[in-house]
Amino acid sequence: MLPRHRQILEYVRQHGDASVDALARVLGVTTQTIRRDIRQLEDERLLARYH
Repeated sequence: MLPRHRQILEYVRQHGDASVDALARVLGVTTQTIRRDIRQLEDERLLARYH
């Protein structure tokens, strides 16, 4: 698991939920990167996306 993936999971644990924009801003990456990371975390069943 990438360190950034751990950061995403920790952010969600602390805040309960998170937007792609908020994660991108906090982690200093693009929204595309966050979307890709979320997809990978979903594939590993570590995170569930809600619309």
